[in-house]
Amino acid sequence: MNFCTDRDLLVFEPTVFGDVPLAGQERLRTNDGVVQGTTLESAAGDFAAAGVAAGSVVLIGGEPCEVVERVDEHQLTITRPRARGAGELMAPASGVSLEVVGRTFEPQITRAHQAMLLAMGMDAESLALEGDQSRVLSTEAMVELEALASLELIYRAGVALTGDNAGLAKKAEEYRRRFGRSWEQAVVMIDRDGDGLADRARHLGVQRLRRV
Repeated sequence: MNFCTDRDLLVFEPTVFGDVPLAGQERLRTNDGVVQGTTLESAAGDFAAAGVAAGSVVLIGGEPCEVVERVDEHQLTITRPRARGAGELMAPASGVSLEVVGRTFEPQITRAHQAMLLAMGMDAESLALEGDQSRVLSTEAMVELEALASLELIYRAGVALTGDNAGLAKKAEEYRRRFGRSWEQAVVMIDRDGDGLADRARHLGVQRLRRV
């Protein structure tokens, strides 16, 4: 299970879902969205079938909103992007017959997740070293790292699709540098025995060299 969700990407890059519209990762598109307060309804769109749920992002008339809850297959609770995953909901502009687009960057997040686990010495398949990735207690730090790594992958994918796009390339490089700085400074707390308490601190910027 990834540490980061689509909505976490908005904290660092609010425009990413409009910047890089990867066609193969579009889950939903409809033009009958109705927004009233923090409720989005669509008679034509099936949010359940599209896999749109809490942690997802929908573009409503081009404005990104995070999904707080899927009430049923035709109704979501939404909010404008918040700095953290909890807090007061912020209603977007109300309206009817709105374009609603659901996109995901889950493939890029998953790639970043697996690469980070391997870099930490955790086997992405068996996680044999620590037993279970849920024993990584520094969740907030891991969400940030995974989001930054994902954003680099996303913008590089955008460059590959659009060709010589200086704007997307600049953002990809920016997130590569930001991830590198955060990785070098990160200290991740590990619960090795499963008692819920940290008993190991892993300094990600420290690399151990082994003589062979």
